[in-house]
Amino acid sequence: MKIVIGLNENGFINKGHFGHSNEYIIFEYENGNFTEIERRINPLVKEHKHAKVEEILEIVGDCEVWVAKNMGKMSMLKLKEKNYKPILVDTDIIEKALNKIKEML
Repeated sequence: MKIVIGLNENGFINKGHFGHSNEYIIFEYENGNFTEIERRINPLVKEHKHAKVEEILEIVGDCEVWVAKNMGKMSMLKLKEKNYKPILVDTDIIEKALNKIKEML
């Protein structure tokens, strides 16, 4: 299972909306372990616009679980309707977020 986390320019979990993340870090979750497999730049952040779910799907649509500190209610609803699992975390530390995700999966 692929998990994506939105990061800010300093490499911490983005405090703003998921679509405003500078980059996305992608992990493979298998047998209780996380392996970082890729990082993807968010080209939409340079346009300084509020990215829509459909636009972000083009970047990280292959990831089943989306992790953020903040995500719009409509975005979360749309993701759930498309069988994605949005998870909100209350930390900006990747390792702490992964521990929380492990408890939820």
